[in-house]
Amino acid sequence: SMYKFSQAPRLPTEGVVLPCPSGNAGTASTGATASAQCLCKAGFAGSGGDKTDGCTACAEGTYKGGLANIADCATCTEHSTTLAQASTSQDECLCDPAFQPASGTSSCQQCPAASFKAKTSNDECVACPAGEHRLPGDAAVAKCSCEEGYCSQSGTTTGVCLACGSHSFKADIADGDCAACPVHTTTLKQASTEQADCLCDAGYTGPDGGVCVICGPGKYKTATGSASCSSCPAHMEMTSSLLACSCSTGYEEKVGACQACAKGSYKDEVGNATVGMCKPCPSGNAGTASTGATASA
Repeated sequence: SMYKFSQAPRLPTEGVVLPCPSGNAGTASTGATASAQCLCKAGFAGSGGDKTDGCTACAEGTYKGGLANIADCATCTEHSTTLAQASTSQDECLCDPAFQPASGTSSCQQCPAASFKAKTSNDECVACPAGEHRLPGDAAVAKCSCEEGYCSQSGTTTGVCLACGSHSFKADIADGDCAACPVHTTTLKQASTEQADCLCDAGYTGPDGGVCVICGPGKYKTATGSASCSSCPAHMEMTSSLLACSCSTGYEEKVGACQACAKGSYKDEVGNATVGMCKPCPSGNAGTASTGATASA
């Protein structure tokens, strides 16, 4: 905008139309007679007037409409900003990532759980792909991540999340790998969500999700879990598998129990069934002094 400078007639500039000192200022109407009537334009704030630097562009996240000399631009509502300086209207305030416009208001609200918004805009949030989630209440999360029990080694750019395997778990909503279960433990299902799902293997005992120790001498455990190891019954010993007891040397399995080898036979191995059957003495004219012999000698 211009104003007309008309001081004493001795000046050669009498009647010349001059621009406002600040290029970002203007006058509210025609016929201005002094630089003091220069006001900061929309998108600019300051004292205007006769100062060349009297008007400063509104910073990102702020705006100002109309001609006026005010100290500060108005601030966008919480969780919103502008995409450039010198914004002139609240309509230029856009919701931050992870936020969407609240219905019927100028404010922004968080995306609901299981939805996301990656860009600064007034678009609505969109639902996360299957197997993905967004942590509720976390304003910093502007994208979906794999939900508990699911992992993605390279993030979720492809929208694919894989269930944690039988020896792993994942307790949080995040990208990245599943955590490995402690040694000698496993899970009974895929997509486990906590370390307590890691159970001691057969042959080992300990608390769920904790340290598992091998069953001691003469003891066994056949199931996965936190149960204690059991002692072998009489005339039975633990095999190297630690999963079951077998008949000791000198005893064979009969009707679910271990019975001493009869006179004239022996057994020199620990085991059941065919491997653990008592054998007759090599010579048909030989025998044993008692039952339960453990060697042909």
